[in-house]
Order: sequence, then structure tokens, then C-alpha cells
Amino acid sequence: MLSQISTLRSFPAEFWAAAAAFITGAVLIAKKFLPRGASRIGPHASGSGITCAEFHAAMDATRDRIDATSLALANKIEQKHNQVLTKLDRQGASFERRLDRLESNLARLDERTQLH
Repeated sequence: MLSQISTLRSFPAEFWAAAAAFITGAVLIAKKFLPRGASRIGPHASGSGITCAEFHAAMDATRDRIDATSLALANKIEQKHNQVLTKLDRQGASFERRLDRLESNLARLDERTQLH
């Protein structure tokens, strides 16, 4: 294998320059004569190109749909937030009532267990 590497290095620089020029020329010729794909967009595009006005109209419609969706999501989040706050208020009130009952029961127990 080492002998193969040394044979590659034995070629003169002119050989490598000629090989690079040949490959570059072949690529340029291939680009010139091979047909391009239909992926071009613009006034020279073949087939189903769209106009600038159509593109902007489609972009405006897309922006409107995105705005409507984000607004609907924001409203839904606000509704859920209000529901959570309402449930927390109810649970807080229930928790307060239970604490009040526990305190009153503890006070009664203290009165019963006091030594007179």
C-alpha cells in the first residue's frame, strides 16, 4: 500500500494540473448541455410559475391563517388559565374551612384536657 502512495506522488505537477483542467472542462460542458430541472422560479421558469401578485396573495392568506390560529390558541389558554384560578379559589376556600374546623376542634380538645 505504501508503494502505491509513492507511485501517486511520482507524477509531475503538470500531470495533476492537466487532470484538474480536464475534469473542470468536463463538468462545465456537462452543465452546458444537460437539461436543467424544473426547479427554477422566476419569469423564465418553464411550466407552472406563479406571478409575484399571486405569491403575495398566498403569503397574505397564510399570514392571516397563522394569526387566526395564534389568536384562537391565546383565547383557549386564557380560558384554561381562568378555569385553573377558579378551581384554586374553591380549593383554597375549602382548605380554609377545614383548617378553621381543625383549629376549633383543637381548641375544644385543649379545654377538655386542661387541669383545673
